[in-house]
Amino acid sequence: MKQRIIQAVRVDGKNINDIFKLSCVTSIRKSFLGDIYATVFCYDGKKRVVRKGDWIVQGFNNKSLGWYVLTNEEYKKRCATHDTTGIRKD
Repeated sequence: MKQRIIQAVRVDGKNINDIFKLSCVTSIRKSFLGDIYATVFCYDGKKRVVRKGDWIVQGFNNKSLGWYVLTNEEYKKRCATHDTTGIRKD
């Protein structure tokens, strides 16, 4: 089954306010080296840590709507047709 993407946000360190507005984000931290870490509440009820370069994706998978955390490589594989602004072009 193909995953349908509703929105996707890449953590780049400059979009902290946009990331914090997502309903799945519970906290954002910045290390003393300047690295950004966000804690995300995912579809399976578990919390995941998102690092710079990762994607926070909301979509349908197997008839359920939820939030997913993908690395950049996973995002490219699964969502190759997805526009990076968060709007899917079908």
